[in-house]
Amino acid sequence: MNKFIGALKIWCKIFSKLHSMELVSLRGNQVAISCELYRLYFGRAMMVNE
Repeated sequence: MNKFIGALKIWCKIFSKLHSMELVSLRGNQVAISCELYRLYFGRAMMVNE
């Protein structure tokens, strides 16, 4: 049981960091990957290559 609680605490820290960078969002009880950050950083490069 202690390993489960430890793993849950680690997951919460990871999610918090990813959420603060807008890489993931919480939708209900599911985590969704956000592509907005990729569009911001790589959008210009994609336009140049087209």
